[in-house]
Amino acid sequence: MVFGKNWTLAGALATICVPWFLAQFVVSPLSRLVFVLSGQEFKLVYDFFVMVGVIVIFVVAHRQHLSFYHTVLALSIMHAVAYTIYYIVLLRIVLKYSQRQPS
Repeated sequence: MVFGKNWTLAGALATICVPWFLAQFVVSPLSRLVFVLSGQEFKLVYDFFVMVGVIVIFVVAHRQHLSFYHTVLALSIMHAVAYTIYYIVLLRIVLKYSQRQPS
């Protein structure tokens, strides 16, 4: 509305990316726990599945002739879910570490 009709798609894309960016904003500072608590193998598995997820989205989007908007929407959903799973993985790493420590 402020920048005119040419910026409508940019505003729509920013809106659909909010869940992705919010999840990233919450989880990214916690991701250093992987290195501090020696959970790199979990991070490797997570990174592999995110990479495969992005590739799958691009292949499906290309084959189904999805619009740019719908492709970014799929990426946003996938990344928001992936960050949620990563948060759970980080919780497991912390729990595993705390169980190893003497009480």
